[in-house]
Amino acid sequence: MKSTTPLFHRRYKEALRSHLLAVRGKKAHRTQLPWGREARAAGLGQGDLARLHESILITELLPSCPRRRHTELLRRAGEFFALAISPAPPSPPRGSGPAPSRSALRLGLSIAALSRHAVGHALSNRELARKVEQLTLKAGQLRESKRHVSRCLRESDLLKEQLRRLSRRLLVAQEEERKKVSRELHDVVSQALVGINIRLATLKQEASLNTRGLHRNISVTQKLVQRSAQIIHQFARDLRPAVLDDLGLVPALRSYLVSFGARAGLQTRLSAYHGFQHVDPTRRTVLFRVAQEALTNIIRYARASRVDIILRKSADGGFRMSVRDDGQAFNVERVLQARGGRRLGLLGARERLEMIGGRLHIESTPGKGTILTAHLPPPPARRRRPSGATP
Repeated sequence: MKSTTPLFHRRYKEALRSHLLAVRGKKAHRTQLPWGREARAAGLGQGDLARLHESILITELLPSCPRRRHTELLRRAGEFFALAISPAPPSPPRGSGPAPSRSALRLGLSIAALSRHAVGHALSNRELARKVEQLTLKAGQLRESKRHVSRCLRESDLLKEQLRRLSRRLLVAQEEERKKVSRELHDVVSQALVGINIRLATLKQEASLNTRGLHRNISVTQKLVQRSAQIIHQFARDLRPAVLDDLGLVPALRSYLVSFGARAGLQTRLSAYHGFQHVDPTRRTVLFRVAQEALTNIIRYARASRVDIILRKSADGGFRMSVRDDGQAFNVERVLQARGGRRLGLLGARERLEMIGGRLHIESTPGKGTILTAHLPPPPARRRRPSGATP
């Protein structure tokens, strides 16, 4: 289509709008202008004027009208176009010249009908293009959803595999711990009991033959019994300290820390917020096991000289336990990704905390040592009893 001047475009659009909005039975003044002659003066043929008519109707006028009025508007727009391309007004005043020929009027009506059909097809194509765009958008959303589901499935498979590996390592660690307990019972306690039995047999013979060394041998036997009892008590404390259930977390940690420092030759210190006395049994056990694992790693790998355990209340009302040492630092990410008992112990501590909604943070700095911090969320609020209720 040849380019039109903005003025001609605006005037034609306003005349078409006036015709479409005019009350039925009345003629719009602008419609009687010789648009065909003006178009020819602007260098436009009837085909160019028809395309301009369709463009204005489709892109500027119809979108602002309700869809139920489109059929009526298309009919009236066709009438306007037929009048616009007529060589003279359909009802000229007397003495203004001859009326247009019937063939010219029929041609104008035919062109108007074709224009109306073209506009209808253009509108249908536009609606179809809109639906195609919507379907394309939905297809893209479905593809993105499919990719998201695929990613979730892959992550789920990865987590399952990690869980299986962790379960296998936990079983291996459990078996190793059982072997250790069995070996200690066999090599230490069993040998001590055998020694006691031999001493008792010797005492039995000496009691009837010679009583001079009887008291000395009885003292040695008593020491063996005491040593065996101490070993058994140590096993019991390592498995489950009774003081943890009887007195709470702080006394249990203090007792364990004292014995740990004596065995490892380390300086130890415990600093506790008094609210830790009211920690529930589940959280109490988790924090004790995390501290136990941290101390085990310190004695095995850190080569530290001092250990501090600090129990504090968090800003959100939860609990925080920090285990600090001044030993050798390590690469936290590398250790957590590597294989070995150290990684398994840290993973076990993290798993214990995550089971009750907590989290584990490890910070290790060369020259400063390592800080292992366990964060626990606030305990769930207890339901209040209604006033007047009895417990």
